[in-house]
Amino acid sequence: MVKGGRREDLVDKLEAFFRDEEAFSDWNHDSLESDERQNYFLMDTDFESPCLSGHKATPTFAIAKLGLISAFDEQEDLLDWNYNNIKGQAPIHVAAFAGHLEVVQRLIERGMDINHRGDKDYSPLLAACVGRHRNIVEYLLSLEGVEVNRRSRFGKAPLIAASRAGDENICRLLLDKGAVINLQANDNDTALTAASECGKLSVVQTLLKHGADTEIVGRLGGNALLAAAVCREGQWAEIIKLLARAGANLDAQDAVKDTALHMAAQAGELDMVRFLVMKKAKVSIQNIAGKTALDFACAGNQTKIIEYLLKNGATCEPDTSGRTELHEAIDGGCNVDILKLFVSKGVDVNAKDNAGIKGALHLAARRGEHAIVQVLIDAEADMNIKSSSGQTLLHEAARGGSADVVRRFLTYGVDIEARNKDEQTPLAVACCESEGSDDVVRVFLDAGAKVVVGDKWGYTPLHRLAGNMRRSVAMMLLENGNVDMTARTNSDLSFLDLAAQSGDYELVRSLLEHGAGIQPEAASKQTPLHLAVMAEKQDKVYAIVERLLEEGCDVNARDDHGCTPLHAYLSLNEGKENIVQLFFSQGADIDVQDNDGDTVLNCLTEFKQSSELILRLLLKNGADLNLGNYEGMTPLHNLARSGLASHVRIILEAGANSMARDKHNRQPIQYAAKTNEATVRALLDFEADVNVTGSDWPSPIVYASSEANLQVLRLLLDGGADARSEDPENPGWTALHAACKRVDPDPAFAELLIVHGADVNIATTVSKTTPLHNAVNSAAVVQLLLKMGACVDARDSENKTPLMCACETVASAQVVEILIDAGADPMIKDKTYGATGLHYSCFSDDFAPVVIASSKCVEIDVRDKSESTPLMWASWNAHPGAVKELLKAGSVDTCVTKAGGINAFLYAVMDGYVEVVKLLLVHNPGIITAVDKRKNTALHFACREGRLDVLKLLLDTDASNIGAVNSKSYTAFDEAAKGGHTDIVAFMLARDDVDPHHRSVRDSTPLLLAVYTGKKDLIEMLMNVEGTDLAHGSTGGMTLFKMAASMGLASLCRTLIEKGVADCTIPSKTGGFYPLHYAATSGNVEVIELLLSQPGVDKNVVSMNGYTSLCDAVRMGREKSVETLLAHNVEVDTPDNRGRTPLLIASQKSNQNIVKALLGAGAKAELNDALSIALTNRDEGLVQLLKNAGAIEQDEDFGIEELMKMATLGDVFGIEALGTDTGDTATAKEPQAISGAEKTKRTEARRVDVTEFSSAL
Repeated sequence: MVKGGRREDLVDKLEAFFRDEEAFSDWNHDSLESDERQNYFLMDTDFESPCLSGHKATPTFAIAKLGLISAFDEQEDLLDWNYNNIKGQAPIHVAAFAGHLEVVQRLIERGMDINHRGDKDYSPLLAACVGRHRNIVEYLLSLEGVEVNRRSRFGKAPLIAASRAGDENICRLLLDKGAVINLQANDNDTALTAASECGKLSVVQTLLKHGADTEIVGRLGGNALLAAAVCREGQWAEIIKLLARAGANLDAQDAVKDTALHMAAQAGELDMVRFLVMKKAKVSIQNIAGKTALDFACAGNQTKIIEYLLKNGATCEPDTSGRTELHEAIDGGCNVDILKLFVSKGVDVNAKDNAGIKGALHLAARRGEHAIVQVLIDAEADMNIKSSSGQTLLHEAARGGSADVVRRFLTYGVDIEARNKDEQTPLAVACCESEGSDDVVRVFLDAGAKVVVGDKWGYTPLHRLAGNMRRSVAMMLLENGNVDMTARTNSDLSFLDLAAQSGDYELVRSLLEHGAGIQPEAASKQTPLHLAVMAEKQDKVYAIVERLLEEGCDVNARDDHGCTPLHAYLSLNEGKENIVQLFFSQGADIDVQDNDGDTVLNCLTEFKQSSELILRLLLKNGADLNLGNYEGMTPLHNLARSGLASHVRIILEAGANSMARDKHNRQPIQYAAKTNEATVRALLDFEADVNVTGSDWPSPIVYASSEANLQVLRLLLDGGADARSEDPENPGWTALHAACKRVDPDPAFAELLIVHGADVNIATTVSKTTPLHNAVNSAAVVQLLLKMGACVDARDSENKTPLMCACETVASAQVVEILIDAGADPMIKDKTYGATGLHYSCFSDDFAPVVIASSKCVEIDVRDKSESTPLMWASWNAHPGAVKELLKAGSVDTCVTKAGGINAFLYAVMDGYVEVVKLLLVHNPGIITAVDKRKNTALHFACREGRLDVLKLLLDTDASNIGAVNSKSYTAFDEAAKGGHTDIVAFMLARDDVDPHHRSVRDSTPLLLAVYTGKKDLIEMLMNVEGTDLAHGSTGGMTLFKMAASMGLASLCRTLIEKGVADCTIPSKTGGFYPLHYAATSGNVEVIELLLSQPGVDKNVVSMNGYTSLCDAVRMGREKSVETLLAHNVEVDTPDNRGRTPLLIASQKSNQNIVKALLGAGAKAELNDALSIALTNRDEGLVQLLKNAGAIEQDEDFGIEELMKMATLGDVFGIEALGTDTGDTATAKEPQAISGAEKTKRTEARRVDVTEFSSAL
């Protein structure tokens, strides 16, 4: 942002560039989309505020973007290089990205931080890497203190960016300067996965030479090899081969369990499939949907890949939905030979998917290829098979459109009159298709199919044909005979109705000739005439209407909305005068009102583009001009609202009342005031009331002031409008308020209103807002109002002054200066925050100096309600200019907030504002020792929030308190590990004064804290620190292995087992939970399988409160965990210490999938109690499931409330059991039921008191 003054030469130069479209067309290296380029750096020519385009870009950005060194030299002292645009970038980032080395050098030579970060933690080095500018990268790396591993807020490091961009040379430069090769972004991207994903072979080669880990899971959910296979960009095939030779896991799976072989098969890459299979990739791995690479090849009709995979051991198994390879092959369009191959492999030709929707022969019938169908018939496919929707083979063949296939099925005796679940016959299905085969219909008719059969909606085949304009087939049915011409659908539509609605004149004529006739009106009271005028196809409407009228259709028939056919026609806004004239010639009633009170004239005038010819025609035929609908809206109201000046004048000249009121007392001129001068003038020419107000609408000038142009406002005022009139809905709101609040404030509006008597100090009744409060976005309007006597310190209902509003909305500095010069008091406090104008001025570096210079600024450290000073506001809003001015004025930097004890310095550290931190340290070096009420130092905040640049600054200033602990006994290093900030951890580990093994009050180490982040690179870094005890546990017995299991970190669990430090069979001290319990709750099947494969692990082990791992998985709703544990035959009916079985808990949670799995595994205990809970929850599906398993409803209502409480999720891992007073000793009717006495005994015996799971963690 330019700090002051105006430089016409620079403005002219920049504006000329921005107006030059050719210049923008050459801006190809920009990452912005083309439609954004021309707006991105457009500037406000007074250099005092961001541009109006909304991107917060200024001329400073343009200079950086374009590399205008001459402009830089000329205006250097006037430009603000610390200003961030809406993307969080400062000009140095823009220059680095655009490749302007000289601009970057000038900025750094003049003191700009080489690691300067924007709002999103971008660094100049990152920007240069994204832009692929090697010269700038070389320059930045040559400077002392550059942070090569500095990550953005999204975790992107320069090496990741350079790898994705594919610049091998930049990657080498970064690696030579110590870039961490396996650093992960927030989305898990690494340099290797990014390069592999983008197909950058040379970068991948470079990274592998420097030791990149091939198995880190990237953002796509798999390793680098899988990333290359998924994206198939650039030299992806060579990258896969290179990674395979480097030992990458060929069978790595992504989030949906696809492998590289899946991807290669899907893409039809035969050579890659061969390579992967030759390298021993598993050919039959199933993804999450149970599909193999063979399934993918079938779906893509990849014949050679199918044959190759089958020759190399691929198995044919249904996927999880029950679909076989035959399903996939037929849907994929595979040839006859492939289908024969699968049949020979024993694939079940009658298999349907799990939903019973389709079998292979259904799909073949739909496909309509005779040879494919014959292969399945020869394989003895069931000819009478039906889908879950009741579709037979003939239904599917009818939809497929092959007459030969239909004949074939008829030859085999498939039922020609079979009904599907919609009660449709195969003939009806054939007629439903809008582009179906006429030959198929002919085959059905020749075979004797019935044509009068209706489906569940009452549609016969002829109804369907009439509705989808298949005239030739409809004629076929009519000529076939046996058609009941009076048949109607369930919605009471006849053949003629549907034909008229489709706009098919020939079909309408044919139906009438075959005896359709005009039948009694339908339930909706719509006649064929109503439907004809609303037809989508309008070219034959006149002919259809004329024929229907000749046949006696009532021209004034009214539907259930009270609309006549003419109402319906004019409501389309596409009317033609010849059709309207036709209606009138047949006696159409022009003033009949529908159920809303609208006449045909109302219907016409509701549209902004209504026809002038039809309007004149309606007037000629005597339409009532002043008849309003039931809302009181007359045709004139409608036309005034649309701003159709010519139509308004026509109707006024014909006698319309210019002062007609609707039910809200609004007159046409109030609507017109929002539109245009011509419409308003027409109304005024016919004596419209210029000062009218409705019950909830203000007078016309208020709308003219806010929404119309100056000419409309002048016209109204010249016509006698009262400039002081108020809004009845918002008393006190005047036209002057509206003019000042305009999106494009123009002093001409305000001046015109003031000249005509507007009150500059009138305040609204409720919010107490004055025009000056509204005007703060325009210096010219503010100046005018003050000149005309506006109160500079007017208070609104929140006690806010115009000065506060100007600062809060970040208006121009000129507005703030005008208000201060006019005597605005910056010490007034608002009601909400107790903040002063001085506080609000800290929203900008430009406002604070102006406000501080005020003679009324008598208290520089004035406090708001939270005890925050203006200095704190400036610090957390990142405005170093404001901070500098406040300190210069004597602000005390040690003031702290009442609640947290945080001062301005700690706020700046917390938010990572380096420039502000520097200023405060220079002003008071001793402030570096500041702590908040929880004993957090500045180092704690910097590490917790991931502010590496701030951390370095703090340590360079004073590192004496690096080992200080806060109230939770965490050091700054602990906070960095706990926050997952790998770059900070790496930086601090290189120091001698950091204890990487520090233990907090619960004996947690940084390594244990880091596990919660799930970041593999961070965890590995801390594990490799010399002296790390991998077997160490917290006071609650939470070891690294248990925590890894709880987080579902399979690779870490495997590593710890290999290192011999996995406590697989040792419980935690709190709650007695075993690693298997934690794995079950994590939902990671791989960890569960890993644990169950370890010697000594008891799959039925229980915690202190009797929970098995199955019980814990059920509690947390981990369906995959439950499925895996049941597959290992764990005990399903083991109760916890309160007698609650997994089935009981799953029932309370209404998890039908888990209940079904437990019942399938033989769960029986607590079956009746589970049913009682399901009944209480009104879960019908679960009730049926349990009854099918043998559960019986109990007569007594014992313990339902108790059972519900006992089974709640809130009871996870141990809350004290219920009391023992059940009050029921009824005897159960079945062995599964437990008597009241037994329940009481069990509850008493199993009272426990253990700590919650969360505490154990």
